[in-house]
Amino acid sequence: MANSYVGQITLFGGTFAPHNWKFCDGSLLQINQYQPLFALIGTTYGGDGSSTFALPNLRGRIPVGRSNTPPPGMTNNYVMGAPGGVTDVAITLAQYPNHRHTVNVTTALGTSLTPGPSMLPASVPSNFQFYVTPNAGANLTEVSLNPSAITASAGGGGSHTNLMPTINLNYIICVEGIFPSFN
Repeated sequence: MANSYVGQITLFGGTFAPHNWKFCDGSLLQINQYQPLFALIGTTYGGDGSSTFALPNLRGRIPVGRSNTPPPGMTNNYVMGAPGGVTDVAITLAQYPNHRHTVNVTTALGTSLTPGPSMLPASVPSNFQFYVTPNAGANLTEVSLNPSAITASAGGGGSHTNLMPTINLNYIICVEGIFPSFN
């Protein structure tokens, strides 16, 4: 790490930041103490720009290549320093795709169990009631059927983790080293 560029970010497996490096944890630094680094990153990651600036905060995040215009096939710009994404996602009913559930029916009238224990009749009297075939010793369960009913969308609205498999390491940034030349 002796020939590192100021502003260079790398992964580090240690529990400390080596000499001339700092953790990418969003810390505020004094501009007058780290002028070369401030000249490169400015207030991209925060700070007031007059006395302080912030390091990138990569805790719990992964970097994504920057783009000021959406890459082909994508709709998002990836602006330098802008955070994105979430660790947990709650799916709303509007996000559920349209789908169907198959129900087996027969043209026989539903006056008895003639359609079968796993098949519904095509038409029934409006007050007809179905019963499930019970296991030995179980009570019969009454089920009412409204032939014109439409099943509504359903969902609990709870969140789920939106996280790929990871291993946690430290991102560190070089705060003193070789100042990169502009081409």
